[in-house]
Amino acid sequence: SATYRRYAARIAGELAKRYGHNPNVVGWQIDNEIGVPSYDREARARWAARLAARYGTIDALNRRWTTQYWSQVYTRFDQVPLTLAADQNPALVLDARRFASAVWADYVGDQATAIRAHADPRQFVTTNSTLWNDNFDQYAVHRDLDIAAWDEYVPDGHPDWPANALHHAVVRGYKQRNFWIMETQPGRVDWGRVNRSLDPGQTRELAWQAVAHGADAILYWQWRSALNGQEQYHGTLIGPDGTPMPIYDEIARTADEMRRAAPYLAGTTPAPAEVALIYSQDSRWSIEQERHTRDYDPVAVMKDWYRPFATAGIRVDVVPPDADLSRYRLVLAPQLTVLDAAAAHRLEMYVQAGGHLLLGPRSGIKDGDNALAPHQPGGLTEVLGARVGYYYPIDAPVTLSGTGLSATARIWAETFDVSPGTKVLARYASRSGWLSDKPAFVMKAVGRGWIAYLGALLDVDGQAALARWARTQAAVTGPIGPVQSDLEIVERRSGTKRCLVAINHGDADLQPAFPAGYLPVLGDISARTLPAHGVSVLCRDPPRPLLPAKDSVAYGDRVGRKNFHW
Repeated sequence: SATYRRYAARIAGELAKRYGHNPNVVGWQIDNEIGVPSYDREARARWAARLAARYGTIDALNRRWTTQYWSQVYTRFDQVPLTLAADQNPALVLDARRFASAVWADYVGDQATAIRAHADPRQFVTTNSTLWNDNFDQYAVHRDLDIAAWDEYVPDGHPDWPANALHHAVVRGYKQRNFWIMETQPGRVDWGRVNRSLDPGQTRELAWQAVAHGADAILYWQWRSALNGQEQYHGTLIGPDGTPMPIYDEIARTADEMRRAAPYLAGTTPAPAEVALIYSQDSRWSIEQERHTRDYDPVAVMKDWYRPFATAGIRVDVVPPDADLSRYRLVLAPQLTVLDAAAAHRLEMYVQAGGHLLLGPRSGIKDGDNALAPHQPGGLTEVLGARVGYYYPIDAPVTLSGTGLSATARIWAETFDVSPGTKVLARYASRSGWLSDKPAFVMKAVGRGWIAYLGALLDVDGQAALARWARTQAAVTGPIGPVQSDLEIVERRSGTKRCLVAINHGDADLQPAFPAGYLPVLGDISARTLPAHGVSVLCRDPPRPLLPAKDSVAYGDRVGRKNFHW
């Protein structure tokens, strides 16, 4: 609705006139968890106009969408329905999602423009996204924003620490800069199937993990229980009677630690990564509409490819398909399903220049219109020197082995027809039906780099072996600190400033050996021991004395026992 958007921008501008130079206002959050669309006549008219601009003629749309199939032929652009129905033409659905993303991006951008017309340049503008939200393309919506932000929740109370780290990388990738956590839970939520509280110490772990991966602020939802409304049972710092909840002291301690760490961490960002993981929203949408097997979950695939790097202490950036890849030694593209000619050319140039590209299943099976490519992997078929012969959803494990990899395939498997000059690194086992003895993993040296394609989803051990192979072949530098189960270490840096955030996510004490020159400036390390669920910040040649600590319990008592009111 143009009327709604006009008033939204007007309100944002009026707020900026009043608060745009208030020293206590550091930034602006537009809307809240946007992304649920509605379609009125005006939206449908804009949809038809967008299609006309994209395709030029209705005949071109019919040709590229293959609308003869199932009698879908259109004679006017305004006949094309605006829908995300799963049984609709895949090209239509992908374009509809792109249209919605463009409208949301304009909606956010209009308000950002209205704010900046009156606000101090030091005030940033953002909006808050949610976990793996695919209602729109996050990269598009963040186009006109200064930083990204997201709302981090663990509804079942059992954190998956590598998965959490991955989504921090996803959000940081929207702008390739540090971000904020706009909402996180004080212990528990009220909308999960079982609203279990985080264990003691884990709320603090969540906060420090976010900071380690590039968060510059942690905000909690919510401060005090509302006496009525839809979130009466949601976790809070302050109860309905105005006294602290059990989690209050843990958050007060965390806040005090961050106050003390600020002189060391201010201005730093996560250390540069040598590995990039491509996240294509178009590809995710394409797979979600046509999974072809119920167990193919594109988010789970991203997690599976990221996890072995995270547990080995290797930092990974998450980037869009059009990102500049030149600074990365290794690029992972686990499911680049929608691959247009421009993206294929960029990837080929990256490899030619000395990059190392590892593709996963379903790569290049679709073009930019979400139509089947004549050959898979589309525009990378020639540079790979192999094409996918066929793809198979599988309902039982299939082993594959060779000089490059020994593993077990699950859920999905592809075979290859290989040209001379391309190496077969692994084949499926004999007596595996259509997969028997067929190539499963291929690689080709190209220019100063190489391209490889794994045609199967792997089990946990196989995925870890694949990550080790890729790191070795691309000569990726090892981790900054010791690799131990449940130990997470991330470096933040700026210029010569170097600091490590170390977190023990396990239930047992650890005795990690940190790199020479790094000294603890705060946290739980004592006699070289990092206790269970402990956190410590270590810096190289700390430049200034540590700020005095406040006793967390006394601090909580002093501040928290007052009767707070809205």
